[in-house]
Parts: sequence; C-alpha cells; structure tokens
Amino acid sequence: MEQERDRIPEQILDHPAVLELGMAFWNEWRLQNPETRPRLSNVVLRDGSFVKAAFHGADLRGADFSGSNLFRADLRGADLVGANLEDVDLFSADLRGANLIGAVLKNAELLEARLDAARLCRADLERAYFRMAGLRGADLRKASLRRADLSQADLCGADLRHADLWRADFLRAKLVQADLREANFMRTHLAGADLSEATLEGARDLTVEQLAAVKTLYKSKLDPELADQMQATCPWLFEEPKPEPEDDELDECA
Repeated sequence: MEQERDRIPEQILDHPAVLELGMAFWNEWRLQNPETRPRLSNVVLRDGSFVKAAFHGADLRGADFSGSNLFRADLRGADLVGANLEDVDLFSADLRGANLIGAVLKNAELLEARLDAARLCRADLERAYFRMAGLRGADLRKASLRRADLSQADLCGADLRHADLWRADFLRAKLVQADLREANFMRTHLAGADLSEATLEGARDLTVEQLAAVKTLYKSKLDPELADQMQATCPWLFEEPKPEPEDDELDECA
C-alpha cells in the first residue's frame, strides 16, 4: 500500500489526505520524498495532534492549527503567513526561518522553541509564552506582544521596530543589538534584561524606572533626554559589563 502511494504522480497527490494517515506515515513519506514541498494552504487542522511532525518547508499559508499539539514539530522554513496558531502547543518546536507574517499565535506555548530568523512581522503574539525561546535575528516589526512572556528569551539582533510590548515580560532576556525603535514600552517589564548595543531611539512610554532595572545599557542608543537622565541616575549601566564565568557561553551573542 505504501509503495503504491509512493508511485502516485506528484501533480495529483492529495497532501492533506496523506496527513490524515497519521504522523508516522506522514513523516515517513517526507523522508522518502525530500524534494516534495507539501501543499497544505488553508487546511483546517484544529485540535489535532502533530507531535514531532515534519512540516519543514511546507506551504501552510492560512492553515488553522488552533488548539493543536505541535510539540517538537519541525517547521523550519515553513510558510505560515496568516496561519491560525492560537492556543497551540509549540513547546521545543523548530521554526527557524519560518514565515509567520500576520500569523495568530495568541496564548501559544513556545517554551524553548527555536525561532531564529523567523519572520513575525505584524503577527499577533498576545499572551504567547516565549520563555527561554530562541529569537535571534527574528523580524518582529509591528508585532503585538501584549502581555507576552519573553523571560530569558534570546532576542539578540531581533527587529522589534514599532512592536507593541504593552505589559510584556522581558525578565533576563537578551536583547543585544536588538532594534527597538518606536516600540511601545507601556508597562513593559525589563528587569535583568541585557540591552547592550540595543537601539531604543524613539521608543514610546519608556521610563527611567524601567531602564533602571535592566542588566546593562552598554553602548545602547537612547533618545538624548532619556540618556542624560539615565547617566545621571544609573551611570554604571553604561559601563562594559563584567563577564560571568558560569554563563560565558550563554551570554555570547555574536
């Protein structure tokens, strides 16, 4: 049966039908057909179980995964533009290089997920849980991160211009060389955040009190008035931070 299905011409293969045969079959089919790009745009897969699913490089534009379990799913380079991932479990999932422009990830579980270089421009990430997630070089321009948890997340080099960070939690997050121009910092939590070399010019509702709680502002760029206030109140934050031997590897963001 499996060999017969493998002989089905690619041009008529029903990819959603293959997926319905289960994860074991789907993943084996992906292994046997590495050059085939799955076509699953606008497919409805609500409340499904896709644990460790091989969705790398797949066309998932407009797909509805709301409420589904995508634990450790491989979504590298997948096209998820406009996809619905609300309430989805993406714990430890790999979304490196994925295109999530305009996608909805409200209340999504992204603990330890990898989203390096992912495109999340204009994505709805309200209340999403990004604790210890990797977001190096991610494009988060104009994304809504209202009440999102980004504690201990790695956002080195991320682009957060015009992002809505209202009440977002960046506890001990790494924002080295992050671009935060024109971002909304209303009631944003920045305790212990590493903002070295970050660009914060034009940041909205960013206060001295918020910045006083960060780990460092070494070589960061602030609006002149705010920079003067910080130099007057917390000048040590602009000094080169001392290395922490036990965290040397984790702190490297080159």
